[in-house]
Amino acid sequence: MMPSTFEPLIRPRFTGKAEVATILNNLGNCLEAVGRPQEALVATEEAVTIRRELVAGRPDASRSDLAMSLNNLGSRLDALDRREEALAAIEEAVTIYRELAAGHSDAFRRDLAMSLDNCAILLGASNRHEEALAATEEAVSIRRDLIAGRPDPYCPDLATSLNSLGRRLGALDRREEALTAIEEAVTIYRELAASRPDVFRPDLAMSLENYAILLNALNRHEEAVARLHEAYEH
Repeated sequence: MMPSTFEPLIRPRFTGKAEVATILNNLGNCLEAVGRPQEALVATEEAVTIRRELVAGRPDASRSDLAMSLNNLGSRLDALDRREEALAAIEEAVTIYRELAAGHSDAFRRDLAMSLDNCAILLGASNRHEEALAATEEAVSIRRDLIAGRPDPYCPDLATSLNSLGRRLGALDRREEALTAIEEAVTIYRELAASRPDVFRPDLAMSLENYAILLNALNRHEEAVARLHEAYEH
């Protein structure tokens, strides 16, 4: 249960379970943002508990909310170095989103890709690199499909997954393939930064740094220096 100090903020005004779960979920986000990870975990755990109860009664209406809270729970647990529990929460979110996305809803497919990226991060941190790669490749595939229909809102997501793909391939010493993935991310971020520099120039700089690291590892030092100079300019 939540500590009693939180209850006056939530209980009297929001009486419905769904509303309480939403506030608890948001409270967990805020507590994590201000550096109170243990309290953030407590809030998020209760949000998950309530949403499990709601799913038991109305699964179609509540499963996406449960998956969202499970993603947040994974983040809270990871922040407290409880990695195996974090991975279990994210994997459950992936399972739910995969089932919801079976109806080809772009919203749920986007959420599935996000959860797969989160899952890959935890798998990679646990040195389960092949599994991390598989999750990232699936996220990239989903995001390519989404871009085919509506490129504008999904291009940044694809670039994020391509950066992740580069890291996963690099961890497996597949450097040429890693370079191709990062190069594509750089191309996307160049285009995005041209139209919205304040938003995407930091992402472009980060991708250029990743690109330079791979170029240097492949003994393409002059190209690596050029990319680092470009990153510095951004």
